[in-house]
Amino acid sequence: GNIYVATRGGLIYAADFSLGNFKPIYNTKQKLVSTITVIDDELWIGYSVEGIDVINKNGKYLKNYSQENKGDYHISNDRVRKILKSANDDIWVGTMEGISIINSNGSQDITQNPMNGLPHNGIFDLFEDKNEGVWVATWSGGLAYYHKLNYKFRSYTRTNT
Repeated sequence: GNIYVATRGGLIYAADFSLGNFKPIYNTKQKLVSTITVIDDELWIGYSVEGIDVINKNGKYLKNYSQENKGDYHISNDRVRKILKSANDDIWVGTMEGISIINSNGSQDITQNPMNGLPHNGIFDLFEDKNEGVWVATWSGGLAYYHKLNYKFRSYTRTNT
């Protein structure tokens, strides 16, 4: 696989190992990149305050997800921290205001509430384990584990570990 790097100036570079260097493939127009995730043949670029741009590996712009968009291109917040493709092809987007799950049915937002068990809306990281459960690290609510068998989060904090 390739390595992709974002600069503070908003350029996305791809490693060209045959030449031993990096080549620029996309200009974010000064947007601050917080994460880059390769999903299939696309790069999903998450920004600190401007949602997500999706480009192909050659740098061609394909689409944008943002809080202001309606329907399939909506996410819960434009402050994106992590993007994860799960084993069942759902795309999880961790933001500072909850999680968005993008799939063939559109986009669904998950925010903190007593019914689903998500301990905090500020999402720091997402990780899928070998059992297809998703671990969610939050800013100040501890760790949560989500498995599709029960459709709820189980919280882990200092007091209940």
